[in-house]
Amino acid sequence: IVIVFFFFFYAGYFSNYLSLFSIYGIFLWPLMLLIFSITTELITKNHTQKIILFIQILYKYFSVFAISVIWFFVALGPTISATLYGQQFIYSGTLLQYGAPFIIFNMLIVINFWFLAGMGKAKERVFVIVAGLLINIVMNMVSILVFKGWLYGVVLATGMSWIVMFWMSLSIIRKAYVIIYNRWFM
Repeated sequence: IVIVFFFFFYAGYFSNYLSLFSIYGIFLWPLMLLIFSITTELITKNHTQKIILFIQILYKYFSVFAISVIWFFVALGPTISATLYGQQFIYSGTLLQYGAPFIIFNMLIVINFWFLAGMGKAKERVFVIVAGLLINIVMNMVSILVFKGWLYGVVLATGMSWIVMFWMSLSIIRKAYVIIYNRWFM
């Protein structure tokens, strides 16, 4: 959508934003890959209380990690962008500042998807992804065509679709397990 509506000029800023946004994954993905194997083992052994405890621990500590990444990106977004890509790409860092608050939902979606995979809920995962994609496309089109939101609107639309995907996937998990998200821990 970005390339079609904004041509290659803004697509460069947007692609740099996406690469900056993915930096935290270097630290996160090795640990996230363990979640699926642990989840599958707990589910096959039907350890309901351990599953609930595991989900709650993951939510707590990944949320704390996400909040630290959010603050880092909000405080230093343009500086990181200028350091990695040069002064002409500071706009990518500004986009990073707008997208950073949604990192927490991105991380929690990954956790939820691993649990859904462990539960054998492949169809539900696909439904959540399709719903999130459709919401993202509609919100991007509204942002671009109606509100002339440019890239800020694209970033915010993506974040909003992640919020919807998080809540949809969490509601599917909550049908099997009673999960309480401890907001006070944050």
